[in-house]
Amino acid sequence: MQIEILYDHYKDTFEQIKIYIKRRNTCTIIILCLVVFLSFQVSNQELANSISDEVIKKNIGDIKINFEYIKTAFYISLLFFLSTYYRTVLTIENQYKYIHEIEEKLSKNISHFKIEREGKSYLNHYPLLLNVIDKLYTIFFPSSIIILSLFNWLIEKRVMDYCSWNFWLNSIILLCIIIVSLLYLSHRHFNDFKKK
Repeated sequence: MQIEILYDHYKDTFEQIKIYIKRRNTCTIIILCLVVFLSFQVSNQELANSISDEVIKKNIGDIKINFEYIKTAFYISLLFFLSTYYRTVLTIENQYKYIHEIEEKLSKNISHFKIEREGKSYLNHYPLLLNVIDKLYTIFFPSSIIILSLFNWLIEKRVMDYCSWNFWLNSIILLCIIIVSLLYLSHRHFNDFKKK
């Protein structure tokens, strides 16, 4: 009876992980699109403004919208999707740790068969390519977000008026993006500076 309950719980937890993985992948695509737009905006602000004006003109009509409002909306979106992405990745990691614990309990109760698909077997046969991809997602990706946010803030500082509420709002949002990314890095690679 206990084995059946554990195994049902194992399957249910893995189904939850699949939902989280789908959410993580969606967030990744959205974040990459936002990063491409913001990078393009940093490298060529005039062209980015004219393209945005054309898109607005085609889809909404012949109205003028201050590009600073659009940029603020993109910053807010980036902060939202980054927070969701980081939270989802950390949840997936915790769920996998939990699955490993369930596998150990199941394997102890079944003497002739070991359940290790997501635990020992997966970790013992982890390919080098996946290690490299893991480093890209856990070091390069958040570091790039931090650098992009700093560049955007430096451009905001140079171009915008310090008395503008938009400058201060964008500065706060960019600071939050940097803090969230640093917290993710610290948890992922330094375990929040705590000993295990």
